[in-house]
Parts: sequence; structure tokens; C-alpha cells
Amino acid sequence: MLIVIGILALISTIAAFNIGRMHRQQRFRTGVEQIIDRLQMAQNLMLVLKTDVNIAIRKNDRGIYSIHMEVETPLPKHLEDNASRQINLEGIEEMSFDRGNGESRTDQIVLKYSALYKRIPEGVFILRQNQEMEESIPLYGYPHPVAAGDKKDERYESFPNESLNIYPAEVREEWQRILESKQEKEKEAVPAS
Repeated sequence: MLIVIGILALISTIAAFNIGRMHRQQRFRTGVEQIIDRLQMAQNLMLVLKTDVNIAIRKNDRGIYSIHMEVETPLPKHLEDNASRQINLEGIEEMSFDRGNGESRTDQIVLKYSALYKRIPEGVFILRQNQEMEESIPLYGYPHPVAAGDKKDERYESFPNESLNIYPAEVREEWQRILESKQEKEKEAVPAS
């Protein structure tokens, strides 16, 4: 009987450890999905309602990140309640936003989506929890589906792409101009041999 109790105690200890780890992992994944949802919502509001949207991510006194969205124009009531809500990201312990120019923010991150200039932030979010889990969310600087991944998706680097036809022609034309100007800058930056 003592052996059975010992085996049950060992199994319950292992299960308790795994349950705690799985709970931390789920909280982290939930935080990542909440950030993705907010970033995608900001992009959609900017494109559909032609309004400027700001996203602020801050760390509070307790060390918990929170995300808040501000929209420049009034929204319909059913959207206002969801958009104005501040969400705590308890599963994420470390966060940084690298703009790709050597500038990286960790404590307070503000992203501006401009409808007038059709400007979307460009950079990569790096999200961590206890050095055991890490996720990145790339932002491309132009309308693009927001998803977690370890780098920018090369399929969207070359324009035009059939999957981008869901966007209005004026947005696609602006992307084409941006892509062409980037390619010209890259050609100028390459030294002649």
C-alpha cells in the first residue's frame, strides 16, 4: 500500500509541475494573440474607416504590460466598446519593438497608424516569458495580415501579389510606389564595382 501511495504522489507532483508550465504557456499565447488582435483591428479601422489609430503598450507599476487603442474619429457604439478597452497582457514578461534602425523600445511602445498617409508601423515585436518562450510579430509598414512568426514573410516582399487584391486599388498603387522607392534606394546604396 505504501508503494502505491508513493507512486501516486510522484505522478501528482509531475502532473502539478506540468500543469503550472502549461498554464504559463497558455497565458503567454493568449497575450500574443491579444496583441495580434489589436494590431489587426487598428489596421482594419485605419483602412475601412479612414481614421488615424494609435496603439499604446505600457508597463504598469506591477510590471504588467497593457495595450490600449485610441481612434481619432468617433466609432459606432458596438466598435467603441471593444476598441477603447484596455487589455492587460499578464502572460508576457518582456517585450520590445525593434524598428529596424537600431532603435528598440521596451517600456512604452506607441504605434501610429495614419490613414492620411496610409502609413502603418514597421518593425518587429519580440515577446518573451521567462527566457523559455519567445515569439515575434513582424509589422511590414504597409497593410498586411498580422501574424506571429520569426521573420518577415518573403512572399509579401515582392509586389504585386494575388492575395493583396483584397485591398483598394489606391492602397495597392501606394504600395507599388513605396516598393519602387525602396528598390531605387537599395540600388543607390550598392557601391559600383
